[in-house]
Amino acid sequence: MQRWLLRYARLWLNAAEARAELVVGRWAVRLLVGLAVGVAVGVALLLATAAFVAWKGPLWGWSFTLGLVAAVWLLVGVGTAYVLPRVLYRAFRLEEAAYRLRLARAGLRLLEEKLPPTEAPLAPLWQAAWPWLAKLLQRLLRSLIKKWLPFL
Repeated sequence: MQRWLLRYARLWLNAAEARAELVVGRWAVRLLVGLAVGVAVGVALLLATAAFVAWKGPLWGWSFTLGLVAAVWLLVGVGTAYVLPRVLYRAFRLEEAAYRLRLARAGLRLLEEKLPPTEAPLAPLWQAAWPWLAKLLQRLLRSLIKKWLPFL
């Protein structure tokens, strides 16, 4: 019984650790991707604003150059949104954490299936005391009926 309990505790701790690592890793990936995309889009908006401010002369000048650079930064933001999560998932090794969580949960499920049904520790005591308890309850019920019957 103690070996089973230790194995169960170890699997439960492995599952909890993998789950925490997965949750924190996913949160960090979302935060970093959001920051990177936000910076890229912010720079693109600043450059586009500068291009519109500088657009008073010919089309092929500073405004066109700033507009192209803004478009490049916007593409960098879009590329970051698609590529960076995959890179960060590999860097934080989130696939391994998900696999460890799956293994730990499967091990817990197998241990719970193999566990024999537990008997209540008071079952023999309850069975031994049942006739006495039944007679006591019958006496109490009869006395209550005799006591309250005249008032009904």
